[in-house]
Amino acid sequence: MTKFRFLLLALVVLCGLCGVAKADSADFNARIQDPSGTYYEVDSSTFTVTFSDTACPTGFDGCFIATNNTGATITSLDLVFPDTPGLGGQPAGCTTSEGGSEFADAVCALTDGVYNLYFSGGTGIANTSAFDILEVGAPAAAFGDITATATLATPEPGSALLFATGTAFVGVVLGRRRGAGELPVA
Repeated sequence: MTKFRFLLLALVVLCGLCGVAKADSADFNARIQDPSGTYYEVDSSTFTVTFSDTACPTGFDGCFIATNNTGATITSLDLVFPDTPGLGGQPAGCTTSEGGSEFADAVCALTDGVYNLYFSGGTGIANTSAFDILEVGAPAAAFGDITATATLATPEPGSALLFATGTAFVGVVLGRRRGAGELPVA
């Protein structure tokens, strides 16, 4: 039993040292979740995000708090912005696994001096719902203006509605042909 404890302690120390070796305090991490605070009104699929360092939840360096007033659910959100001296080319991280996240998937990268943070999947952001874009690891002012492009859900018509409009269209076309003498009358 003593050997097992010694091996377990050695494993914990080894894993702890490996984690410390990979740590980079300069990385920033972004996520989107339910909000608290004053809201920016998002009323189109393209808008500008400017992080603020005031009124952010505890533990975050920058936040953007908004309400979706586009008339549809936002099913994905793409944030694009240039690398700045304040960001210094640091790796981008995106979190979707923490509580309150609006999206299930995220792909975040820095390519050719441009950051692209893409969030998708999950329930999305329903119309008239509020949301936060939160950031930790870099000062809010380091980001400048961020171009945000939202993909909006397109409502699909029900099967019965499609069948009814198709039948009505065929009825109108056949009625016109019959009235014009193109079809024989039985």
